Amino acid sequence: MRHHIQWRATATIHADVEIEIEDLAAWAVATGLVHIHAPSDDALEALETILERNPHARAQLLRLWVDAHRHPTTITAAHDPLSPRTKRSS
Repeated sequence: MRHHIQWRATATIHADVEIEIEDLAAWAVATGLVHIHAPSDDALEALETILERNPHARAQLLRLWVDAHRHPTTITAAHDPLSPRTKRSS
């Protein structure tokens, strides 16, 4: 007999990330995650200021950066409610 079950699970993921705000801002602009309508240097400086002053924006970009740079062989069976994909951590 075949049974189909489904459930939602959430987990808290902890990551220690070593990246400079300048590098995080440059990555966000280069990947198209952030669009700022200003000349290139001004856009990066504006985003760096936003990331320094806004911990929520910084945390969200850091989560995206970790997700994009995770090691593909270390997988945690955790579901991030903010992302439809299974999270992997390194």
